[in-house]
Amino acid sequence: MKKTRKNKDPKAAAKGKKADPPFSPAPARVNASLVIFILALTVRLVYLYESSDNPAFFAPIIDANYYDRSANDLIRKGVFSDQFFFQGFFYPLFLAGVYALTGSSMVWAKVFQALLGAAACALTCLLGEKAFSRKVGVIAGAFASLYAPLFFFGGELLPAVWGVFWSVWLLFILMVAVEKKSIALCLVLGSSMPLSVLSVPTFLPFCGLAAVWLAWKWAAENLGWSKIAGRLAVAALAFAVAAFPVGFMSMKEKGTFAILPTSGAVNLYIGNNPDTDRTIAIRPGIRYDAMRNLAFKEGVVARTEEERNRYLIGKVISYALSEPVSFMKGMGFKILQFLCSRELTNNEDIYLFRDWSVLLSLLSWKVGGFGFPFGVLLPLAVAGIVLCRKQIPLPLLLFPAAYAFSVVLVHVNNRYRLPAVPVLCILAAAGLVHLIAAFQRKNGGLLTKSIGGMAAALFVAVLPGPLSRRRLISGPRPII
Repeated sequence: MKKTRKNKDPKAAAKGKKADPPFSPAPARVNASLVIFILALTVRLVYLYESSDNPAFFAPIIDANYYDRSANDLIRKGVFSDQFFFQGFFYPLFLAGVYALTGSSMVWAKVFQALLGAAACALTCLLGEKAFSRKVGVIAGAFASLYAPLFFFGGELLPAVWGVFWSVWLLFILMVAVEKKSIALCLVLGSSMPLSVLSVPTFLPFCGLAAVWLAWKWAAENLGWSKIAGRLAVAALAFAVAAFPVGFMSMKEKGTFAILPTSGAVNLYIGNNPDTDRTIAIRPGIRYDAMRNLAFKEGVVARTEEERNRYLIGKVISYALSEPVSFMKGMGFKILQFLCSRELTNNEDIYLFRDWSVLLSLLSWKVGGFGFPFGVLLPLAVAGIVLCRKQIPLPLLLFPAAYAFSVVLVHVNNRYRLPAVPVLCILAAAGLVHLIAAFQRKNGGLLTKSIGGMAAALFVAVLPGPLSRRRLISGPRPII
């Protein structure tokens, strides 16, 4: 009697289908991510070439100027500038390293960031394939490659490109580590987490949730608490070793051991006070410095930056407790800003720079309250959640939720939401694939649910409208 081969996937067996092979770096899989890398790199290099004539290409402004100045001070004078510890520590160190190798070349720094952005798109492809299927991974990688704000901010001297890279890198390593249960992968994950926090501090809540999820998954698989504790201890040790040098530098220069930038308190105050329209619109200068030194203005003695920051945090807590309705309204408004389809500017208006790039003008535009591409990405991602909710790995929901919470807690602009985009690209790709499948099967129930979810997401995405209340303090011109 001829033996039949058992199907390892019970769901596939029930349907009479062959189970999908386990995830592995097969040639076809590697080739797909390589194609995505080449596509993304080509898009980014074309954009850099087109935008090289814009006035800010060799004259970085505000935050980019601070990073450029901090990096140059470090390699030329061997000193940390006043702003070095005010922003995230990782990016100025990275930029100083590139400048040291290239003679302070902004062009080479932006080319390296183009390579990094392309690598993030390739990782998006691999992560999408691991979570869903090869088709979803390729579509997600293509979405990320062509997503205009990603290559726009990748062409600026800003840490946004690192935030995007760390988001997919951490999720990919986390997904592999939970399966392999390898100590080496725990070491990689633990050392990557502080680098992500040093680049974008709002990654910190997700890092904690990721550790809890790892322990929960391993416990559910009966790994054994001693082995779980050992692996988490390795990750924690790697985290400490990677973070310690920066904390030591902070202690030496500022007198306080810290891995989080000192701007946290003022950013928290900017987005949480009775007059946020005014504070959000303040740009670096006399008014911004006065806000940082609010304690002095209000007659409170605060001799150190740490004391001034504690005062600002106290103001936020007092506001939340004394005016809870106003505080919660502000939080709700910031959620709408995070989900707004238009690109809400902070220091640089992406729509203004369309004048110097055909590619940017084609892939980033707005009509009334609708903005492309986020106005398409968000509804498709919601469709993916509706159609694939039982298949989505929990980290792909945890990360955007935890990250969005961290940003909304402070204040929102288009650059701050970029690290969530690769995950949204994966969910959107899954939504598109399953929408087409539901349409082909004429599954009216699924189509109704998904289209309803997409319509609701689109409504929310255009609901904030022009946000005309946000105006620059220096003049009457609206920010958007």
